[in-house]
Amino acid sequence: TQIAAGEGTGLALVDGQVAAWGSNSTGELGNTNSPNRSTVPVWVLAPGQTIGGSPLTGVTAIGASPSSYAIA
Repeated sequence: TQIAAGEGTGLALVDGQVAAWGSNSTGELGNTNSPNRSTVPVWVLAPGQTIGGSPLTGVTAIGASPSSYAIA
């Protein structure tokens, strides 16, 4: 498990999936629900998915700075 935080958004890596919470003004949460923020964690979705779709899997690392995020 890893935790990363930027300015207004947090990420958690749990069992190869990424949960995100906070600001979503430019899609930071990765859940296609921009610009709605979330005070509870939501799963970052796999490419091409929409709300209710499959989460991103196989993630091994996350990182954040004040204005950017990385998922590997």
